[in-house]
Amino acid sequence: MQVQKDGASEDAEANLSVDQRIHNRILHRKKEGIEALLDEAIASRGALARSAAAVAVLNEVLLPAMKDVGDRFGAGELILPFVLQSAEVMKRAVSHLEQYLEKQAGYSKGSIVVATVYGDVHDIGKSLLITILSNNGYTVHDLGKQVPVNTIVEAAIDKQADAIGLSALLVSTSKQMPLCIQELDRRGIHLPVLIGGAAINRAFGRRAAVLPDGRVYDPAVFYCKDVFEGLATMDALTEATQREDLVARVRREIETERDRKEETPLPRVTPRPSAGPRRDLSVPRPPFWGARRVAADLRDVWRYLDRNTLFRHHWGGHRAKGPEYERIVAEIFEPELAALSDDALLNGWIEPLIVSGYFPCNASGDELIVFDPDRSDVEVARLQFPRQADGERLCLADYFRPLESGERDVVVLQAVSAGKRAGEYVEELQRSGDYSRMLYVNGLASGTAEALADYAHNLARRELGLPDNQGLRFSWGYAACPDLDEQRKVLPLLRAAEEIGLTLSLSNNLDPEHSTAAIVLHHPEAKYFSVRSAA
Repeated sequence: MQVQKDGASEDAEANLSVDQRIHNRILHRKKEGIEALLDEAIASRGALARSAAAVAVLNEVLLPAMKDVGDRFGAGELILPFVLQSAEVMKRAVSHLEQYLEKQAGYSKGSIVVATVYGDVHDIGKSLLITILSNNGYTVHDLGKQVPVNTIVEAAIDKQADAIGLSALLVSTSKQMPLCIQELDRRGIHLPVLIGGAAINRAFGRRAAVLPDGRVYDPAVFYCKDVFEGLATMDALTEATQREDLVARVRREIETERDRKEETPLPRVTPRPSAGPRRDLSVPRPPFWGARRVAADLRDVWRYLDRNTLFRHHWGGHRAKGPEYERIVAEIFEPELAALSDDALLNGWIEPLIVSGYFPCNASGDELIVFDPDRSDVEVARLQFPRQADGERLCLADYFRPLESGERDVVVLQAVSAGKRAGEYVEELQRSGDYSRMLYVNGLASGTAEALADYAHNLARRELGLPDNQGLRFSWGYAACPDLDEQRKVLPLLRAAEEIGLTLSLSNNLDPEHSTAAIVLHHPEAKYFSVRSAA
């Protein structure tokens, strides 16, 4: 990766045209002096009126520069924070040009309505899409998060949009996407729909375009694996010579997926006889029964911060390799982390919020019966877990003593949050155009939520007298316990709403966004596994 460092010298620009210098300022992420260069570029087009010259600079200089940035990102030459810093320069440049621009053809390449679907509180993917599209010449109407289908449809009509963009993080909320597509069809609105998010893949996008009667939604549904595929899709859809071929190709893919023979549903399974984890092991004694709020210092919590995940995943450094990645970490990411941590401590936009508790329990088939901590004969909840359809046929309930044993086991339940102010700060940064800091803040908040979960997990290990390598944590929504609805049973046991302000959306997503809930198993044989849901 050849990552350009900040501070390209003036000598290097001396022999370049003004258009080339503007291009380099965007590519190299330099805001200073961009206004004077833009004025010079407009003046150099003396034969044109100022408004026409400004449009020419936008279309001939600024947009190609951002395309160059996107192409270099796609080729692995730039990391995501650098792309966003280039977008900040672009935003400043366009803001300066607006004094000359008239609302005329050529100013906007097209318009799109974007929303995070109903029930979903996650916003960073949509925010990145808005940043990239708006700084590549598109008019973007942001409807926010947790947006109902009717609101999306009405906005598309009202704004006379050329396309609709839908984002979802989890499987449960992605189900809103085909519902929106069906409503568009029912109302005779034929707009391209772009969909994306961690919960879905290209096959999902094809299936979402198939209407209940088997027809393919017209014109089509376009899955975009990242914001730059979203940009490329919009570019193709708004270019007459490319649109027809793209729509025809994607419709063929949708029809192929529609006609694919479905697999036979798997039958419900039972445990293998005389197999599975031991269920006669001694039960550790908790220091107390019930739930309590845990006080924690962020500096202690951050000792559990997974820097590799933060830098590579949340902060977009995964494209850099070897020595170049090490340079970026040393020169950019580590200083940024230190500064952000200090700022979070000073201004309080990340909070260490933890509730955790110990509850008597027993297994009954695929369920874990949770009893009242004060009256262990009174059942207060039944947590349901799916079982593997083949292989070892494991289920999380297998790691607890069965009800018929006559001895109560203990289960650890926990919920953590980085607080609502982190999400509010991310939105504030998005509105102000501070895109790279938006990415950094969101990433640190997400990493902190996981560090909080690890902090609470390790506290439970110590309090139960377990070795450091015993006792696994499972969060709802992941492989062994995918049903987010089960969290509705857990949060009240922990008094999560009252203690740390943690609630669930209608689609069972934790709110605030940067939060997790989990169950901790003390069994020494516990291991991570995947479950394929039976019909």
